[in-house]
Amino acid sequence: MEQLEIQSQRLGRNTEEKERLLQNVKDGWKLLNQQLKELAVCQEEESSMLEEYDRRTMEMLDQIADLWQYERYAKREYEKCEERILDMIADI
Repeated sequence: MEQLEIQSQRLGRNTEEKERLLQNVKDGWKLLNQQLKELAVCQEEESSMLEEYDRRTMEMLDQIADLWQYERYAKREYEKCEERILDMIADI
């Protein structure tokens, strides 16, 4: 009888231990899922920020190209004016 009682106590402790471990696993999965959701949000925000950075970079490159073309145009116009002035001086 006493042997049966000891085995019953062991079985009870084993069941409690299994339930505790199972709860730990469930809690771990919940935490992991929460962290995965947070990671997905962070990745989405990062992606959005990178897209904005790319857009702004392209805008800046377009502006640089426009300024470079304007500089070339201004330089040509300056050279034409310089030639006209030299021609006028030569005519005097």
